[in-house]
Amino acid sequence: MTLVDGVFVALALTMVGVLVAGIAAAARRAALPPSAVAGLAASVSVALLAWLAVTAGLAAAGVLARWDTAPPRVAFLLRRLAIATRRPGTPALDHARST
Repeated sequence: MTLVDGVFVALALTMVGVLVAGIAAAARRAALPPSAVAGLAASVSVALLAWLAVTAGLAAAGVLARWDTAPPRVAFLLRRLAIATRRPGTPALDHARST
């Protein structure tokens, strides 16, 4: 792993920490019980770390490096992210316009 790779990994993990801390702070301000705040923070942490692990695994296997395919495989990863983050009841393709 090069220095640039290490800095990138550190940045990604720092962003996970900042996001989880922000979600926990918002949950506390919303007067959720401490057990609910802890559960929310834990579930968000697990989901984000799983996403990073899957992405890292695909990248390490070279799946995301194939830019000669049409469309590039990274596009499928981005589409999955858009589908996973859409609000229930909204069509997947209308997500960008509805937010």
